[in-house]
Amino acid sequence: MKLGTRLFLVVFGFYLGLTLLANTAIYVIASSLNRSQVTAYLSTIVQYNAESIDKSLLRLFELLIYPAYLPTLYEKTLVTDPANLSEAQQIILRREIETLFAMNTYVPLRTHFPTSTFLFALSDASPAASLFSPGSGSSIVTLSQVADEPWIPAGQDIHVLPVPEREQVIFSRRILVTESGTRHFTGVLALQVSERDLTLAQDAHPVSDGNLFFLKTAQGDVIHITPGTEDFPGTLFSGIEYHNNRSPATDVRHEGIRYLMQPFRLNTGWELVCLVPYASINRSLVPLLVLLLSANLVTILLLLYFSRTYIPRVISAPISRLSAVIGEVMQHDDYSRSLPVDRSFTELAVLYHAYNRLMRHITRLIARIYDENEKSRQSEILALQAQINPHFLYNTLDSIGWTLNPDDKQVADVLSSLSSILRYSISDPNRLVRLSDEVDIVREYIVIQEFCYSLSIRLEVEGTMLDGFYIPKLTLQPLVENAILHGIREAEGVEPRVRIRAVLDEQSLEVSVENNGKTPDLDELNRILDQEASLRKHGLANVNRRLKIRFGDAGGLRFEVPEGGGLIVRFRIPA
Repeated sequence: MKLGTRLFLVVFGFYLGLTLLANTAIYVIASSLNRSQVTAYLSTIVQYNAESIDKSLLRLFELLIYPAYLPTLYEKTLVTDPANLSEAQQIILRREIETLFAMNTYVPLRTHFPTSTFLFALSDASPAASLFSPGSGSSIVTLSQVADEPWIPAGQDIHVLPVPEREQVIFSRRILVTESGTRHFTGVLALQVSERDLTLAQDAHPVSDGNLFFLKTAQGDVIHITPGTEDFPGTLFSGIEYHNNRSPATDVRHEGIRYLMQPFRLNTGWELVCLVPYASINRSLVPLLVLLLSANLVTILLLLYFSRTYIPRVISAPISRLSAVIGEVMQHDDYSRSLPVDRSFTELAVLYHAYNRLMRHITRLIARIYDENEKSRQSEILALQAQINPHFLYNTLDSIGWTLNPDDKQVADVLSSLSSILRYSISDPNRLVRLSDEVDIVREYIVIQEFCYSLSIRLEVEGTMLDGFYIPKLTLQPLVENAILHGIREAEGVEPRVRIRAVLDEQSLEVSVENNGKTPDLDELNRILDQEASLRKHGLANVNRRLKIRFGDAGGLRFEVPEGGGLIVRFRIPA
């Protein structure tokens, strides 16, 4: 690289670093100023909300604690016994009770809270409880009709139940009437108000679109006003210190998100807490950030435009060309790609020469490895085929020697089958054979085994043994031998049967050899296939190895146990 180019890169890097530091400082200062403005505004808004909520709570407590109709309520619900009244009089009494609540509770409640409702749960001991049956549609029910709810104590025998899914908060209190020095429990009065009516100020003056409002009762329980905030723990708002009902804004974190928290204590002893996510606060800084980035981008583009005279294309282009060629070589495994040598730059010429030499060397190595692998594969096939256990031939010859009789047709058949197998075995061991030829050799082999072991084996061949499919020689015979020696011979009380089946699908031909003899240990069979040393001792391992060499891992042997016992050995021939 030339000195001018190096100098330009150093200056360019210094400019980028200095610009990054300056932009960071500007953004931090702007964030701090923005936070101060938001904090001041948030304090005002929270105070305004607190005053609105204070008035709402005082009105609710007044309606709950000092109902002016208690004597009349006592007379209507506890003294009057509907059982002594006619049906018409009962209807009149029920309407009188409903009117009493509507005039003295519903009307004042709706005056202050336009979307609120009330519910009075009469004591089950009240004689008037029989007037209000379930499902009557009345705002008056019996206590037995009201399910238990997780009420939050709010002082003065008042309880609160937030219902965030309906954006409502329910305030309730037990109503007790003193009559002749005795306190009588009349029922529970519940006032249901909407969150919007309770905290109207937060909607009228929002700090941001992500405000979260919480109420804390005097007992420290948290009422989640904003829907979707039920997972915020109450400990997040503990330990707040107030001075004249005010507390400074602080930072808190919940589930990895940073919030600005502004609390305020109400005159009722409750607390209003507002959380504003910093992501919402910093959103106003996005235009400033875009402006800074745009200015930096324009400056960088200008520098790059003028730097074209310092970074010659003859350096970047050859390196890009080399990178592209290497990428094509890696993608297509084509190591014959070469590069023309550019003699105008010594360093690049040496690099191109080295690349071309490397590709030529890799091509020679690939050809040599392929040739050696092919020779090794052919040698391994020959060696594996030579390891086919010939013991059954020796046993057959011994059996013939003991029972030789020129007039015995069975002996003649056995000798004919043995001759066919020997002729089939010593022919070109490296060539593949048709699947149908393998089935024919299995037939000859079974004739010999029936003679040697005095068995009567039924051979069943299912499916089409297509002549277009070729497999290594002596593949089926070891599988049938294993079925007879380790399955059929050791089974009792079954008719010996060997079934060869071929099933063709779109991708391959599946060949299976099934016997109904003794069920072997599948784990032991799989261990035999996994042990390279067993190739000389086990025909199954030998066949499995030859099939994998010829067809890959997908062509290896697989074992299954059919219903009723026995063994199925499967392998696949690619279509």
